Amino acid sequence: MRLGSRRRNAITDVNITPIVDVMLMLLVIFILTAPVIRYGLDIGLPKGTFGEENTRHAVIVSLGRGGGIFVQDRSVEMADLVGVLEEELLTGPASKVMIAADKSISYGRVMGILSLIKTAGIDNVYLLTEPDKGE
Repeated sequence: MRLGSRRRNAITDVNITPIVDVMLMLLVIFILTAPVIRYGLDIGLPKGTFGEENTRHAVIVSLGRGGGIFVQDRSVEMADLVGVLEEELLTGPASKVMIAADKSISYGRVMGILSLIKTAGIDNVYLLTEPDKGE
């Protein structure tokens, strides 16, 4: 019997358990942080003391500093706003519209957007503000 001539079999299987653990952990992190992520528009909302409104089932119309109009994430022309809003409300679970206008936008521009929203037959319209923290 030879003691030194024993052959060892090499392990050729790849253990994917650590990879699956890491991927599942990343998936959990993305699922938990996805609702917190805000839209990519940089809008300086005015401060207000109104009660916080839930934006979960709402169509958000944003007015940027440069005068651009956005419905959810996509850019929209003023002439197409009524059609896009009607389409958003028909195809999605939203039941209200929220206007997020930069504080540098003129009152007349916000009222023009508000009248277009009313033209689309939408009565649940809210103005978004940042909470006033007693500054």
